Amino acid sequence: NVVLDDQKCVVPPALISGDANNDNRLNANETWTYTCTSVNVTQDEVDDGSVDNTVTANGTGADGAPVPTATDTLETPVAPAPAFSLLKTTASAPTRAGDRLTYNFELRNDGNVTIFSPALSDPKCASAFTLLSGDTDGDGALDVGGIHFYSCESVPVTQIEVDAGTVDNEATATGTPAGGTLAPTTGDNQTPIAPDPALALDKRLSASSPTSYNDTTDVLMYDFVVTNTGNVTLTAAITINDTDLD
Repeated sequence: NVVLDDQKCVVPPALISGDANNDNRLNANETWTYTCTSVNVTQDEVDDGSVDNTVTANGTGADGAPVPTATDTLETPVAPAPAFSLLKTTASAPTRAGDRLTYNFELRNDGNVTIFSPALSDPKCASAFTLLSGDTDGDGALDVGGIHFYSCESVPVTQIEVDAGTVDNEATATGTPAGGTLAPTTGDNQTPIAPDPALALDKRLSASSPTSYNDTTDVLMYDFVVTNTGNVTLTAAITINDTDLD
């Protein structure tokens, strides 16, 4: 009577060949072959890079005495394939220099191993990143298939960016995989800014102009104040046309 025990088998191993005379006895020089379907591989095993287990065989000799237990251990490697991706978005719609944006980030584990100590960096963030959700077990690691959601408030939009019509930048994510090597990944975002050029003109009597006027030969002096009330820099020369000017 031969019994195999393997904790990795869903059900006990099944004999598939070897008992040539079907006497249910492992005769001298016979080799019996069994098979089983394993339980599911765990994430810990994938992170460790190996599925290890030991099988034992027990039997009773012809004299009725137990035969010494036989054991064998198998180590099946699991190749690490770390990968992650970063998505950066914003719902903000800046209109002029000095505006700030709220950026949102989604860091996804696309590989087969846990990623420890995930971290983001972004030169456009004025403050530290806020982890909004995703770390359901609270261990700080980015689990396989998991997504960590972050946000930050940006530094003020510059006039150069408004003039260019867009706020462009790139965020970077890093992390340490349980196995293998993982290069940093990036996520970029381009936020358009609609140009809105505008001018305001204020015509005033100059302080150097006479305070009273006696006849048609008097000359009036005017000051003109031109204000850029739009959101973009005006580079062309400003011209003023006034029918009252000589």
